[in-house]
Amino acid sequence: MTEKEIITACKKGQEHGYRALLSQYSSKLLGICIRYLKDREQAKDTLQEVFILIFKNVHKYEDKGSFEGWLCRIAVNCSLKELRSKNKNILQIDESAMTHDLKIEPTALVDMNVDAILHLMNRLPEHYRIVLNLSIVEGYETKEIAEILSIAENVCRVKLSRARKLLAAIFDKKKEYELPRT
Repeated sequence: MTEKEIITACKKGQEHGYRALLSQYSSKLLGICIRYLKDREQAKDTLQEVFILIFKNVHKYEDKGSFEGWLCRIAVNCSLKELRSKNKNILQIDESAMTHDLKIEPTALVDMNVDAILHLMNRLPEHYRIVLNLSIVEGYETKEIAEILSIAENVCRVKLSRARKLLAAIFDKKKEYELPRT
């Protein structure tokens, strides 16, 4: 089925549309959930919530913008909601730490492909991994990330900067990572 046929069938409540939607998008949406939650089982549970929300709200999709983007945004939001429910302070930042910055320059990541960067990102503290995922993988701007996470834009910029530097530091410290060819 085409994307348009899937949307039409789902809006009409037709089971074959729901099955096609699951078949076509579950892998991609699971990947998003795993990037944020790290735990595969927790990501699978969250994916179920994602599809419940999609099925309940597909009638609200108005063919404006990318359908896949709309689905991905739901997956990101559900994953973030799950993270918040597990750790209320996940995105808090120590204001006193904002005046100190890491001295490491992020030069080592230039030649890496996405899979290698994602592997290293999993070693970051969760609050840095989340903002980096939203920025690098999902492609959101700093202002959008701040809105999604309900944090101040300057705090978001600090987190992004520190996350990039820490990622570079992890790479520099662990030279045993072999860079996959791009």
